Amino acid sequence: MAVTLITYQDKHRIRTVAGIIARWAPKAGSDSQGNGYSNSTGAYTQFVADKVRVSPNALIDVTGYETMRRLVLAIIEFENARNQPYTPAQIDKGLMMAGIEPPEKPVIQSRTVQGGTAAGVATLTGVIGTIQPAMPLMGTLAENAPVILGLIALAGLGYMLYARWDDKRRGLR
Repeated sequence: MAVTLITYQDKHRIRTVAGIIARWAPKAGSDSQGNGYSNSTGAYTQFVADKVRVSPNALIDVTGYETMRRLVLAIIEFENARNQPYTPAQIDKGLMMAGIEPPEKPVIQSRTVQGGTAAGVATLTGVIGTIQPAMPLMGTLAENAPVILGLIALAGLGYMLYARWDDKRRGLR
Protein backbone atom coordinates (compact mmCIF):
# COMPACT_ATOMS: atom_id res chain seq x y z
CA MET A 1 0.00 0.00 0.00
CA ALA A 2 2.80 2.41 0.89
CA VAL A 3 4.44 1.96 -2.52
CA THR A 4 1.10 2.69 -4.22
CA LEU A 5 0.58 5.82 -2.12
CA ILE A 6 4.10 7.02 -2.94
CA THR A 7 3.29 6.47 -6.64
CA TYR A 8 0.11 8.55 -6.24
CA GLN A 9 2.25 11.39 -4.91
CA ASP A 10 5.31 11.11 -7.17
CA LYS A 11 3.78 10.06 -10.49
CA HIS A 12 0.25 11.45 -10.29
CA ARG A 13 0.96 14.50 -8.08
CA ILE A 14 -1.80 13.55 -5.63
CA ARG A 15 -0.92 15.25 -2.36
CA THR A 16 -4.15 15.43 -0.34
CA VAL A 17 -6.20 12.88 1.54
CA ALA A 18 -9.20 13.78 -0.65
CA GLY A 19 -7.16 13.09 -3.80
CA ILE A 20 -5.70 9.87 -2.44
CA ILE A 21 -9.09 8.45 -1.45
CA ALA A 22 -10.69 9.56 -4.74
CA ARG A 23 -8.10 7.47 -6.58
CA TRP A 24 -7.91 4.60 -4.04
CA ALA A 25 -11.69 4.11 -3.81
CA PRO A 26 -13.43 6.03 -6.62
CA LYS A 27 -17.08 7.02 -6.18
CA ALA A 28 -18.24 4.61 -8.88
CA GLY A 29 -16.90 1.98 -11.18
CA SER A 30 -17.20 -1.65 -12.11
CA ASP A 31 -15.38 -4.76 -10.93
CA SER A 32 -13.68 -7.38 -13.10
CA GLN A 33 -17.06 -9.10 -13.76
CA GLY A 34 -18.65 -5.86 -14.94
CA ASN A 35 -20.71 -5.36 -11.76
CA GLY A 36 -21.15 -1.72 -10.86
CA TYR A 37 -20.25 -0.36 -7.44
CA SER A 38 -20.27 2.90 -5.56
CA ASN A 39 -18.21 4.13 -2.62
CA SER A 40 -18.98 6.68 0.05
CA THR A 41 -15.85 8.65 -0.65
CA GLY A 42 -16.96 11.60 1.47
CA ALA A 43 -17.17 9.53 4.64
CA TYR A 44 -14.02 7.63 3.71
CA THR A 45 -12.08 10.84 3.06
CA GLN A 46 -13.20 12.43 6.32
CA PHE A 47 -12.40 9.30 8.33
CA VAL A 48 -8.88 9.10 6.89
CA ALA A 49 -8.25 12.85 7.19
CA ASP A 50 -9.28 12.74 10.86
CA LYS A 51 -6.91 9.82 11.51
CA VAL A 52 -4.05 11.54 9.66
CA ARG A 53 -4.91 14.73 11.61
CA VAL A 54 -5.20 17.01 8.60
CA SER A 55 -8.04 18.57 6.65
CA PRO A 56 -9.08 16.55 3.58
CA ASN A 57 -7.56 19.10 1.17
CA ALA A 58 -4.37 19.89 3.09
CA LEU A 59 -1.14 19.12 1.27
CA ILE A 60 0.67 16.15 2.78
CA ASP A 61 3.94 14.36 2.11
CA VAL A 62 3.43 10.60 2.19
CA THR A 63 7.17 9.97 2.36
CA GLY A 64 7.16 11.18 5.98
CA TYR A 65 7.02 8.25 8.39
CA GLU A 66 4.30 9.56 10.72
CA THR A 67 2.04 10.76 7.89
CA MET A 68 2.40 7.51 5.93
CA ARG A 69 1.88 5.38 9.05
CA ARG A 70 -1.33 7.20 9.98
CA LEU A 71 -2.55 7.09 6.38
CA VAL A 72 -1.93 3.35 6.00
CA LEU A 73 -3.50 2.56 9.38
CA ALA A 74 -6.58 4.65 8.56
CA ILE A 75 -7.11 3.06 5.14
CA ILE A 76 -6.73 -0.43 6.56
CA GLU A 77 -9.10 0.39 9.41
CA PHE A 78 -11.75 1.85 7.10
CA GLU A 79 -11.47 -0.99 4.59
CA ASN A 80 -11.82 -3.56 7.39
CA ALA A 81 -14.87 -2.05 9.10
CA ARG A 82 -12.84 -0.35 11.84
CA ASN A 83 -10.85 -3.53 12.45
CA GLN A 84 -7.02 -3.57 12.46
CA PRO A 85 -5.71 -7.03 11.49
CA TYR A 86 -2.02 -6.05 11.48
CA THR A 87 0.38 -5.58 14.39
CA PRO A 88 2.41 -2.38 14.75
CA ALA A 89 5.54 -4.39 13.89
CA GLN A 90 3.93 -5.63 10.65
CA ILE A 91 2.95 -2.08 9.69
CA ASP A 92 6.46 -0.78 10.42
CA LYS A 93 8.08 -3.60 8.46
CA GLY A 94 5.80 -2.88 5.47
CA LEU A 95 6.68 0.81 5.62
CA MET A 96 10.39 0.00 5.81
CA MET A 97 10.05 -2.34 2.81
CA ALA A 98 8.57 0.62 0.91
CA GLY A 99 11.52 2.80 1.95
CA ILE A 100 9.77 4.71 4.74
CA GLU A 101 12.09 4.49 7.75
CA PRO A 102 10.84 5.21 11.27
CA PRO A 103 12.63 8.03 13.05
CA GLU A 104 15.49 6.89 15.23
CA LYS A 105 14.58 6.92 18.87
CA PRO A 106 17.16 8.11 21.37
CA VAL A 107 19.48 5.30 22.44
CA ILE A 108 18.42 5.83 26.06
CA GLN A 109 14.89 4.70 25.11
CA SER A 110 16.02 1.44 23.52
CA ARG A 111 15.16 -1.83 25.17
CA THR A 112 18.84 -2.75 25.04
CA VAL A 113 19.79 0.22 27.21
CA GLN A 114 16.84 -0.37 29.55
CA GLY A 115 17.94 -3.97 30.14
CA GLY A 116 21.56 -2.92 30.57
CA THR A 117 20.53 -0.21 33.03
CA ALA A 118 18.62 -2.71 35.16
CA ALA A 119 21.63 -5.03 35.16
CA GLY A 120 23.99 -2.18 36.01
CA VAL A 121 21.85 -0.85 38.86
CA ALA A 122 21.48 -4.32 40.32
CA THR A 123 25.22 -4.93 40.09
CA LEU A 124 26.08 -1.54 41.61
CA THR A 125 23.59 -2.07 44.42
CA GLY A 126 25.11 -5.49 45.07
CA VAL A 127 28.59 -3.98 45.31
CA ILE A 128 27.36 -1.27 47.70
CA GLY A 129 25.50 -3.88 49.71
CA THR A 130 28.66 -5.93 50.19
CA ILE A 131 30.67 -2.86 51.17
CA GLN A 132 28.17 -1.68 53.76
CA PRO A 133 26.43 -4.78 55.16
CA ALA A 134 25.88 -3.10 58.51
CA MET A 135 23.33 -0.61 57.17
CA PRO A 136 20.10 -0.91 59.17
CA LEU A 137 17.88 -0.98 56.10
CA MET A 138 19.82 -3.87 54.61
CA GLY A 139 19.20 -6.15 57.62
CA THR A 140 18.13 -9.57 56.44
CA LEU A 141 18.17 -8.39 52.86
CA ALA A 142 21.96 -8.00 53.12
CA GLU A 143 22.33 -11.75 53.57
CA ASN A 144 20.35 -12.47 50.38
CA ALA A 145 21.31 -9.33 48.46
CA PRO A 146 24.02 -10.92 46.30
CA VAL A 147 21.63 -13.64 45.11
CA ILE A 148 18.66 -11.28 44.59
CA LEU A 149 20.72 -8.63 42.84
CA GLY A 150 22.52 -11.24 40.77
CA LEU A 151 19.15 -12.50 39.56
CA ILE A 152 18.05 -8.93 38.74
CA ALA A 153 21.31 -8.36 36.86
CA LEU A 154 20.82 -11.59 34.90
CA ALA A 155 17.21 -10.67 34.16
CA GLY A 156 18.36 -7.25 32.88
CA LEU A 157 20.99 -8.84 30.67
CA GLY A 158 18.46 -11.42 29.48
CA TYR A 159 16.00 -8.68 28.57
CA MET A 160 18.72 -6.79 26.73
CA LEU A 161 19.64 -9.89 24.70
CA TYR A 162 15.98 -10.68 24.02
CA ALA A 163 15.39 -7.11 22.79
CA ARG A 164 18.27 -7.39 20.32
CA TRP A 165 17.06 -10.79 19.08
CA ASP A 166 13.44 -9.58 18.81
CA ASP A 167 14.46 -6.45 16.87
CA LYS A 168 16.46 -8.60 14.44
CA ARG A 169 13.58 -11.10 14.08
CA ARG A 170 11.16 -8.27 13.23
CA GLY A 171 13.63 -6.78 10.77
CA LEU A 172 13.97 -3.55 12.72
CA ARG A 173 17.79 -3.69 12.97
